[in-house]
Amino acid sequence: MHPLSLFSYHQPDLIEAIKTALLAKPGGCIVTGMPYSDDDEALKSLSYQLGEPLLEPHNLRGGMVCRVEVESREDRPYASTSQHFPGHTDCVDYAEPPDTVLLLCERPAISGGESFAAHLDDFLPLLSAEEIFALNKTDFYFRYGYLPILTLQQSKVAIRYNRIMLDLFQPDHNPEREALLDRLDDAIQSVSFRFSLQQGECLILNNHTTVHGRTAFVDNQSNQTQGRLLKRSRLSLQV
Repeated sequence: MHPLSLFSYHQPDLIEAIKTALLAKPGGCIVTGMPYSDDDEALKSLSYQLGEPLLEPHNLRGGMVCRVEVESREDRPYASTSQHFPGHTDCVDYAEPPDTVLLLCERPAISGGESFAAHLDDFLPLLSAEEIFALNKTDFYFRYGYLPILTLQQSKVAIRYNRIMLDLFQPDHNPEREALLDRLDDAIQSVSFRFSLQQGECLILNNHTTVHGRTAFVDNQSNQTQGRLLKRSRLSLQV
């Protein structure tokens, strides 16, 4: 059994329950019985009640909602493929990544596609003090500049991490840095918990404390309209 709290979309204290769950370990929850529709009104409404949604050019109509589904033109193991997507946080190359991610499942995969997550309070103790210090240094190139993987925000540790992006954009080959990231990946994997999102379930995660990922999956290749589909929004939580 996974440690995420389950909340009903129709419970009266939903917003406060979600906010409390996001700020505590394991840094997230699942909302069940979530309505879904082409206009994404339920996801939009919940996002606005929680905080300030992030509007991104690649989202639907440049708004807050993004379709997370397999795209034939994408060959790297990002969210838009059926490949294994390692533990990561969203928007790592942004100057200030949003602190909350919502993922509403409209159609699960035919087979596979399990989600997994890990809280930094569980995997950081598996690293040495020297490794944590190294992750706090501005030695990691995130597309637009050098930034640390670990930072201190309001007396709390935050993480920004996406190994695929880091490997893609590093300007040099550094075996010591790669070994450090291998150790971080191993620590994350060793404490990750798995769960399967069902239709109408919305996963909500703290993007500063909890990394998440997804196992590989099989989809209906003959009918793309029946493939795995999640709707995503990202926001800054109002507490």
